[in-house]
Amino acid sequence: MIDATGSLDRSGAPSKKTVDALAWGSYVLFVSEPERLIELAAARSSLS
Repeated sequence: MIDATGSLDRSGAPSKKTVDALAWGSYVLFVSEPERLIELAAARSSLS
């Protein structure tokens, strides 16, 4: 099962409103950037 969200444009108001509600491990696709799929990945290692 894949949790994905789609939006027309990264800079649009609807996508800016929903970004806080997206779950880690989900994917985002913007119609204006069809060649890019964004994965909201949790940090894999700490910066020290």
